Amino acid sequence: MKSIIRKYLAACLAIFVVSELKTGLIIEKGWHNYQWRLHDSQVYKARISGIKQPLWDGSSLDGKTIYVYYEQGFGDTVNFVRYLPVLHSMGAKVLFKPQKELEKLLHQSDIKAEIIDNSTPDESLTFDTHIPLMSIPYLLKANAENIPLSDKYLKADPEKVKFYKENYFNNDSFKLGINWQCRNFDHVDVFRSIPHLSYFYPLARLDGVKIYSFQKGCGTDHLVDIPEGIEVVNLGDTFDDFSDTAAALENLDLLISVDTSVPHVAGALGIPTWILLQYVPDWRWFQASNNTPWYDSVKLFRQKQINNWQEVVDEVYSKLQKHI
Repeated sequence: MKSIIRKYLAACLAIFVVSELKTGLIIEKGWHNYQWRLHDSQVYKARISGIKQPLWDGSSLDGKTIYVYYEQGFGDTVNFVRYLPVLHSMGAKVLFKPQKELEKLLHQSDIKAEIIDNSTPDESLTFDTHIPLMSIPYLLKANAENIPLSDKYLKADPEKVKFYKENYFNNDSFKLGINWQCRNFDHVDVFRSIPHLSYFYPLARLDGVKIYSFQKGCGTDHLVDIPEGIEVVNLGDTFDDFSDTAAALENLDLLISVDTSVPHVAGALGIPTWILLQYVPDWRWFQASNNTPWYDSVKLFRQKQINNWQEVVDEVYSKLQKHI
C-alpha cells in the first residue's frame, strides 16, 4: 500500500509539468520531480542492478547505442514511444524492450528502434547507455509545444485490418468502439473506470450506430446479461495482443473510452477518440482543456463532480447525436 501511495504522490508531483504551460521553469521542475517515481520502484531497481553501463544523462548520443525499457503500463509505453525516433535523430542506435503484448504492434510500426523480445536478458545486450522510457522527456526538456508525433506514429497490420473488416465491420452502420473499465480494475483504477456497461446502453439505442466492445478482462462479465434490444459486438475475446487491437481500431468511426491503454493506441493510430476522464485525472491530460497535445485525434470529456459518470456520459450522448 505504501508503494502505491508513493507512486501516486510522484504522479502528483508531475502535475507541475502541466500546471502552468507558459512557465518553462515549472515544466522543467515537473519532469524533474517525476523522477521521484523511480526511487520506490522495485522493478526499476531490480532491472538496473544487472546493468553495468551508465544511465543516460542527456549527453550526445551520436554514434552510440542506447537501451530503453518500459517501466509502467501499456498506455504509458504507447504514449512515450514517440520519443524513440527523437533519440534516433540524435544519432543513436535505439534498442527498446516493451511489454510482450506490445511487441508485434511496435515491430510493425516505424519507431526507429530495434524491438527487443521481453524474454531477452538485459545482460546479453550490447549498448553504451540506458534509460527508462518515461525519463526521456525530462532529459529532452519536453514541453507542450515540442511534443513529437502528435498525429500518428503507430501502424496496424494491413492483413489484420482486412480480417476485422471482413468478419466484423462489413456494414453501413456508424462503427462505435467502447471501453468502460481499466484492465486492472482495483482500488486505484476504480476511480478512472465506469462501474458498468449499462452507462453506454443509450448510445447503443441510437439509430444507425453499431457498438463494438474493446473490453479485455475486467468488465467483460457485463456483456453476459445485456437487455433485449441492446447489441454489443464483443471484440475483446479476439485480441491476443495489441496488434489485434490496433487492427480492429482501424475499422472504427469513433472510439469512446475511459483512460486506459486502448485510447492511447487509438490516438497513436490517428483514430477519432473521446476519452472520459475522472475528476482528478492523470497528470498528462492537464487540468482544463478538452484537447491534448499528445494526440491530435483525441477529445477529452471530464467529470465535473467526483464519481459522477452519468453527467459525462450524458454530455457524450448529446455530442454523439450531433457527430453522427
